[in-house]
This record gives sequence, structure tokens and C-alpha cells, in this order.
Amino acid sequence: MRVTLPRPVLADAIARGAAVAAKNSPLAILNYTRLRADMFGFAVATCDHDRFAEANCEADVAEVGSACVDTQAFKTLIGKHGKNAAITLELVDDLLIVSSNRSRVKLPILEADKFPAWADADPLSEFILPNDDFVRAFERVRSAASTLETQWYLQGVCLDYHDSRLHFAATDTHRIAVSGMIAPDGSETCPRIIVPSEAVEAALTVFKGGGDIKIAVSEKAISFSSGAVRLSAKLVDGTFPPYEKIIPDRGSPSITIKRADFVDCLSRANCFVGQAEYSSITARPDGDTLQLDAKAPGKGEAHEELSATIDDGFQPFGFNPRYAEQFLATLNVGQLTIEQSDPTQPHLIWSEDAPDFVGVLAPVRIKT
Repeated sequence: MRVTLPRPVLADAIARGAAVAAKNSPLAILNYTRLRADMFGFAVATCDHDRFAEANCEADVAEVGSACVDTQAFKTLIGKHGKNAAITLELVDDLLIVSSNRSRVKLPILEADKFPAWADADPLSEFILPNDDFVRAFERVRSAASTLETQWYLQGVCLDYHDSRLHFAATDTHRIAVSGMIAPDGSETCPRIIVPSEAVEAALTVFKGGGDIKIAVSEKAISFSSGAVRLSAKLVDGTFPPYEKIIPDRGSPSITIKRADFVDCLSRANCFVGQAEYSSITARPDGDTLQLDAKAPGKGEAHEELSATIDDGFQPFGFNPRYAEQFLATLNVGQLTIEQSDPTQPHLIWSEDAPDFVGVLAPVRIKT
């Protein structure tokens, strides 16, 4: 193999194609990136057995061939070259020689036939999403996915077609986040699946800012592709709970607040309660203001007030500030509405500025 290409092109291919490389895996090949040059161009690929990523790019191929190189070492080395450098990759015996101008570095390799094989199965459903819709849907719900090993079946985002809409949902049983859209052509045959959180993060890294994304869903895997980039992942082998039955109906007493004001108040109040799993802030309606109180033994206490439109019957409630902040971080809206059927029951979160999103937040018990 001997191939020459501009450093920006190679760096972009590495960023996308090496997105699923393992780190410190006991199986050495999973820490490696496969480089392949053929008559069609140059390709960078990684695989950790559960996910596969590949990015293709144009290059000046003088000699075809392939090999695997340590991902971190290769990525770091290419990043040290100047932005306008032309980089030549050449296989000589059992070494990859990386050269540019007066620089010449030799890296050890593994044979390409040791790289894990990956073949996408025949899809049950195929459809295309605009990049903005793809990114927005996943980003709005991903933080609600569980991180507990005991909740392995909740460690991801559920894709679900019903009522002529495609839904993206995540939950850790303390909260639910759902984002939806008019179902694109082809998605009506999509079964209810769970995309692993690691695959979601990789997809957002690989495809954010790109073109339309083609999604192909098979029985046990999902594939995303856009242009010269492809990412595939095994699905979570589990059953996602019927989240749509847990979401409260609208129409209960509500409180409407400005998102920006709420964010500012939470950021200050959080200084006293931290990010613990069971930390809480108490919210109490008072006329046309919402009173927020946070206390932490040995640290102090905070009191915040923000203007609000409050319905009669809305009661004081407690909530986890970390969960609230994560909801707010995904919603670029002017105002936020919180509905309450009962202070001890899940609260509904929505905004007229984001009609495709709904959140559910379990309250924390407070002293009345």
C-alpha cells in the first residue's frame, strides 16, 4: 500500500472511521484501525464487535493494500502534522511508514485479515432522515437513558413507529424523554428497537453537520450511512417498556416559566446540592413567582425566585436538579411548561416552541 492525501482529508476520515475504536481492550485488534487503499480510494475503519464504522475518502493511490495500525498512536501522529501537509502512508514489510516533508515515522502493524468481519443483514426497514432532524431527535432524549448495569435494557434510545409518527424515547425510570416526527417513507415497517447509548453517541459524533442519513434496521442491528461514511451497531437485546402509557395526559394545572431564567436559577442553586443521584430542590408557587430552595448541610443554602404563570391548584414539589438541567440543555426554547396532576406523581414537561418533544420527570418527596 502506498497512498498520499491531504492531512485535513485524512484527519476527517480518522475522526469518523475510528469513532468506535476500543480503548485498552484485551483483544489487541479492537484497539486498531484498518487502513485500506484500493482502486476506489482510501478507507478508515474500526470495530469493537458491537459497532462498526467506516469512512471513505479520495486519495492518490499508487499501490493498493491494507493493514491495521494502533488507533490512538495513528490519530495522535496525524494530528501533529500541519493543516496543509500532504501525508504519505506506505507499507514496508511489517511497518507503516507515515511521511510528510522531512518527517518520517514508522508504526508497527497487524495484518488486515485479523480485523473483525462485519456484514450488515438484510433490512426490515429503510428510511432517510434530514441531518437536523436526526441530530435533534437523538440529542433531546439521550440523557434520559439509564447508565445502570442492572437496567441494561434501558441503556439506549428506543425507535418506535406508531400513529404515523416515528418516536425516539429514553428512560431510566426516574424520567422519560420522547421526541417525535412525521414518519418518513419506509419507517412504517420499523419494529420497536433499542439503539445502544454508545452507538447513539458515535452516530452524533460521526454524522453531526453532514448530509441526509439513511437508516437501515434489521432484526439485530442498525446501520447509519451518509455519503462516504457508514456506522453499524448491534441492537440492545431486550424489551423497552411501554413508555407511551406512562406519559400523563395534558390538561392538569400547569406552571409556565422562561427557560433562560430557570437555567440561571438552577445553575446557582445547584452549587449547594451538587449532582448526586438523590439531590433535590424544592419549588413552591407563590402568586406570580416560583420559589426555589436548595440546602446542603455544611455548604449553605440558596433561595431563588423567577416570574411564572401559575394555574390555581399547582402544588409545591421537589425535583432532581441534574435531571432538570439535562432536559433544559436539550431544549432551545423560550418558555417551558410543567403540568402537575398530583405533587407525588410524574410531572409533564413540554413547550409550545418544541411540539415534537415531551418529557416526564418523577418528583422527589419534600417536607410540606
